[in-house]
Amino acid sequence: MQRDALDRFGGVDLADLTRARQRLDEIEVALAALGGDERARARELDLLRYQLDEIAAAAVSHPDEEDALEQEDDLLADAEGHRDAGERAYRALTGDDAVGRAIAALSGRRPFDGLSARARAVAAELGEVASDLRHAAESVVVDPERLDAVRARRRLLVDLRRKYGEQLSDVLEFENQAKARLAELEQHGERARALESERAMVGAEAARRAAAVAAARRAAAPGLAAAVQERYCRTWPWPAPASRSTYEGPIPRTR
Repeated sequence: MQRDALDRFGGVDLADLTRARQRLDEIEVALAALGGDERARARELDLLRYQLDEIAAAAVSHPDEEDALEQEDDLLADAEGHRDAGERAYRALTGDDAVGRAIAALSGRRPFDGLSARARAVAAELGEVASDLRHAAESVVVDPERLDAVRARRRLLVDLRRKYGEQLSDVLEFENQAKARLAELEQHGERARALESERAMVGAEAARRAAAVAAARRAAAPGLAAAVQERYCRTWPWPAPASRSTYEGPIPRTR
């Protein structure tokens, strides 16, 4: 509190000194993050390279790759059933032309013109559905080898997520961070020399600023002391208490 009062009285500027000391702290943190233990740094380098090689070997194509693999797994796991279902649905839509017979029955009957038009629209839609069903059923391929590959791929991606993140997007983010850290460690010597050089310069600057602040405080101290003394003298002597035995305040000191 006394130093703060002195700084305010003397208009001592601490901004440059504060900035220099903050930068020194930042440099110390950066140097600590680089890793000063050569063995620990070597172990971290080996681990990062192993992790990056593992992720690179997996070659994750997209953060949503697992969703696409799950859909393909579902298709291949019951390919024969899917194809059979599509073929049966196609035969059901094309085998019994009930809608066509209904349209024929209503033809030329003016009271049913609106319903006849709706029936023809239904017939057209059913024709499109039947065509799409036929193509979809024909596109389903029974491929046990591909199914095995899809399931192996899914297991690999689950293993990656178990190690590096909840989602594939987290795995990819981990990869980016690991690459940045690896580059930082590989450039340790150069980066450490740059930080140490900056630390020396900033340390010298902080020392100069501290000396300037100390000089400013020494210059301001006599003036502050005189101002305090003058204020004290203006308020002394204090009024004497009516009764010494009942006065509980401070006892004025003589000079």
